[in-house]
Amino acid sequence: MSKTVFVSAGWPYLYELPGLHNCIPMLWADVVARYRRLKGDDVVYVSGADEHGSRVEFMAEENGRDPSSLVDEKYRETVPLLCDLGLSLDIFARTSDPAHERFVSGFLGRLFQRRAVVTRALRVPYCAMCDKHLPDRFTEGACPKCGSPAFGNQCNNKRGCGAILDPFELVDARCAVCGNGVAARDREHLVLPLDPLRSALAIHIERSYAESPAIRDRALASLAATREVVLTRDSTWGVPLPAEMGLPGRTVYSWVDSLLGKVSAVAALGKEREVYRTLGARKLFFLGADGVGFYAVLLPALLM
Repeated sequence: MSKTVFVSAGWPYLYELPGLHNCIPMLWADVVARYRRLKGDDVVYVSGADEHGSRVEFMAEENGRDPSSLVDEKYRETVPLLCDLGLSLDIFARTSDPAHERFVSGFLGRLFQRRAVVTRALRVPYCAMCDKHLPDRFTEGACPKCGSPAFGNQCNNKRGCGAILDPFELVDARCAVCGNGVAARDREHLVLPLDPLRSALAIHIERSYAESPAIRDRALASLAATREVVLTRDSTWGVPLPAEMGLPGRTVYSWVDSLLGKVSAVAALGKEREVYRTLGARKLFFLGADGVGFYAVLLPALLM
């Protein structure tokens, strides 16, 4: 009997052209997508450009460019390379696509109306020299867990550590632009509390990764260590929030933005019901180990 199988490879950041670390997961995913089609399954194979990350904004600023022009250029250069690889993608989406931005903004708007997400005053890093709040890549220092270089949201030692971090946990935290030390400022941000979903998420993880103990254990550890997820950042480069949230100058956290791209891309293909609203539809993600917490915890939490 035919099954619906969703296949997704990790979405590359388009501040530069994709490298082997991006293309190898796409090739693995392509092999599985082709095999499943040969077996008669209804396969939906997607990838796309993750364009709203703070690293894109950082690289554009470093080179005196507008982030939009940078990702437009890299997208134009990337698509022919993926065609040369012969990937059987159904879509190579973009997180800067207006339809995707409307999808994400509407999605968070519905969560806000249902009070599944809340606004909360949080400490955020601020550089007095640059007069700028510092999202993610704009803060750097050393990981408190392993001592490796780290940015404001994650340790760069992806294989050995990859810990999800609060910027104020960094050792010697400083502005990545000017090297100045960071100060703390209170800013209201949108937060997703995980406690109401914790039991359901644990059951989901145990069932989904029963045959992959290493993934299961890493996902459960990530769930245990995470009380809430901040869904917004101090940046103008990203998906804007609905005006009724009253959070000007903030945009959607790029990880939330790109995770929801796996839904908006499917919706663009007219397959959202088959993939996300039908019991038994399989979802296979090919990505680096540092993404397990996001895909195994944050994505199902948002969907729940």
